[in-house]
Amino acid sequence: MDSDKHNRLRDALTSLSRLVNDGLPDSSRREAAVALRELTLNVSAVFDKSLLGIIRSALNGVIIESNPGFARMLGYSQGELSGRTAESLTHRDDFELEREMVRDAIRGTRDLWRMRKRYIHRDGRTVWGSLSVSVVRDEAGRPESLVALVEDITDRVRTEESLCRRDAVLEAVAYAAQRFLRFPGWESGIREVLGRLGASSGVSTAYISQNIAGEDGSPVQAVSRYVWQAGRNDAEPSNHAQTGCFNYMQGFARWARVLQCGEVIRGHVRDLPAEEQVPLSLRGVRSLVVVPITAGGDWWGVMGFDECKAEREWYASEADALMAAADTLGSAIAREASEAVMRQLATAVEQAVEGIVITDNTGVVQYVNRAFSRITGYSFGEIEGGKLSVLKSGRHDDGFYREMWETISQGRVWEGRIVNRRKDGSMFQDDTTISPIRDSGGDVSHFVAVKRDVTREVRMEEQLRQAQRVEALGLLSGGVAHDMGNVLTPIMAYSEMAVSLIDEASPAFAYVKEIQKGAKRAEELVKQLMAFGRSRKSEMRDFRVNDVVRGFEKMLARVLREDIELACTLDDRAGSIRGDAAQVEQALMNLAVNARDAMPSGGCLTIRTFMHEGGGTPVDSGCIPEGRSVVLEVQDTGCGMDQETKRQMFEPFFTTKPKGEGTGLGLANVYGIVREHGGAIEVETEPGRGTSFRLFFPEVVAAVEAGPKDKTEPVSSHGTETILLVEDDENVRLLALQVLEQHGYRVHSFGDPVRALKFSGKLRERVDLVLSDVVMPRMNGKDLHSRLAALIPGVKALYMSGHAPGAMGRYGISVPPDRFLKKPFTVQGLTAAVRDALNS
Repeated sequence: MDSDKHNRLRDALTSLSRLVNDGLPDSSRREAAVALRELTLNVSAVFDKSLLGIIRSALNGVIIESNPGFARMLGYSQGELSGRTAESLTHRDDFELEREMVRDAIRGTRDLWRMRKRYIHRDGRTVWGSLSVSVVRDEAGRPESLVALVEDITDRVRTEESLCRRDAVLEAVAYAAQRFLRFPGWESGIREVLGRLGASSGVSTAYISQNIAGEDGSPVQAVSRYVWQAGRNDAEPSNHAQTGCFNYMQGFARWARVLQCGEVIRGHVRDLPAEEQVPLSLRGVRSLVVVPITAGGDWWGVMGFDECKAEREWYASEADALMAAADTLGSAIAREASEAVMRQLATAVEQAVEGIVITDNTGVVQYVNRAFSRITGYSFGEIEGGKLSVLKSGRHDDGFYREMWETISQGRVWEGRIVNRRKDGSMFQDDTTISPIRDSGGDVSHFVAVKRDVTREVRMEEQLRQAQRVEALGLLSGGVAHDMGNVLTPIMAYSEMAVSLIDEASPAFAYVKEIQKGAKRAEELVKQLMAFGRSRKSEMRDFRVNDVVRGFEKMLARVLREDIELACTLDDRAGSIRGDAAQVEQALMNLAVNARDAMPSGGCLTIRTFMHEGGGTPVDSGCIPEGRSVVLEVQDTGCGMDQETKRQMFEPFFTTKPKGEGTGLGLANVYGIVREHGGAIEVETEPGRGTSFRLFFPEVVAAVEAGPKDKTEPVSSHGTETILLVEDDENVRLLALQVLEQHGYRVHSFGDPVRALKFSGKLRERVDLVLSDVVMPRMNGKDLHSRLAALIPGVKALYMSGHAPGAMGRYGISVPPDRFLKKPFTVQGLTAAVRDALNS
């Protein structure tokens, strides 16, 4: 279960808590507090299979219970966590913050809070958690316990730290470039530059070592020139002690080969060869990164960064940033000897992945690199002498650009995300950093902008958010559909009974028939909601998509109008997939109906299958699966969609059809089905030029051609047996009681399973059948039958629910499909199911 669902439940608990404390009168507040308390105490049951951690603890921090997700997060079993204090699992630097929150809760000044904290894993490593903590109060409103949802954000925090360090290093690199351009002689600024690099990378020691060549001109050793220690502002000249000294002829020969090729040494000391570990361990180094410094095309020396406090990960982005710093330093060193430093700097900038732009202090472009041209489509010749306003997309107002210009004009760095327009008219987003460059007098003479195209990342983030919204609404839809089943059951059954009692000539007969039609439409909507919510258990098997299309072609022809031509082009090489053939048929039907409605004046609907090689490419719904995929394409010649409609097309209940003509669940269902099958959807559309949906399904090796056969519904009839009816919904219970008694059965009716069990223990006559709802307070229908079977051997069971039998797993209940009655049901459906259960 994803984090968006947890956030929604957490927000619901927040709203209810505030309503209890602030918005209700005293007479209702106690009752609402009890409901909130019961809901909060059952969070762990609801999220038993959640990937997020869930814990309930006493006010003194002792853990009362935790879910498997929290236990996995810290490497313990649930039993080992019970009885431990939260503080014993918490990083000591986070003790006081959490204690203050709990003290506020006890004082009654805080009901819920969010925080980040560090846990200690069983193996000793640090695990970062994002907590949402809620106070559970007793009936008198006193704090009783705490319930927390914990998301493991360790990877996210590490990534954030890596990006922060990278950005900080890049800022130091920008400063170094400015410093070395303003003042000749690299040694005049290296102490401050190295200090900034060391501080921004967060290490214990940073140093610069210069190579000493042997008689043949090859490097023999690297001797440190400048060393920076954590806590200092600037670096100091080295005393040529051990720091930063490497003998390439003894122990570090491998380093010479790697660094001379322009590659980086990085990682943990314990993972290095033994001959390299010893001298580094003597210096207390635990993790390091060493990058080569190249000046004028020659390997001049190295820039190193040592971490001595603890092992740390060095990400490629950080190493790349430090490499950029080394390149800048190398350029400054080479500048003292030759003007070639400018050509080398230009080469480094030209080969950078990010787009780089240099303008004068009025914003006139003087230089762009190849990455800028690749991102925007404009060559240097096309944009030289102009301004970057040519990239304006119209997505930002004048105030946005005014604030940017005011910032850089004042000599400050501007950072932000901009939506720009390429030369071909397409939009892209880039993270931009604009830094001022000062002349020797300290005045701003130029600006340098570094632009990183993040269009793909933003698109994937939006897809993730959309997936989370759809999943959350799916859960909500399943619950709504279940409740609607209870509401529709008496409407459908009583209207069926009323029709049989009213003369067809009576106006009332027509009225009741209209009620039946409305109920039938509502039942179809409930089915769509349950399909969208994945309430029906999927029947997964191997099958060929080609077979699904061939078997469904005649039905599609009946769905389409006569003015729409249907063309099917199926590639015999299209392989098999593993999934639910009925769901794929449903997706195909939904797409065909949408295509039909998009062609009011007729047109052509083309269905194709083919194979796709490779994957990982982001499309409109996730990424194309890796490896081989079977593609099902549905293409129409209809009205097409604009970009705004395309952006919302998979959102539940979004529809462009007139009010009353569409539910907005068709494409949402297609989205859910394809996601459930591990696939992705690519959409090509343009207003007036039709739409093409391509559904990518991962290929499997074998296929099973035959699918399950539908079971024939038994015929209803009267009976004289004794039935124990247990249903917590009063309207459904009274309906079933009336129908069964009218059909000759003797019925004992209860709304509480516990009362029904007590009654059965005292009943002297035999009970032939238990007709029970599945999900009920205090006891579920399956457990009720198990206990009754001990009292009444041979008693049979028939279960009813608004949930499908395959969806009961979320409640830990399994019921046989052939002993299940789906709500809403009709009179005939009820009596037939009862008779069939009794005759089994």
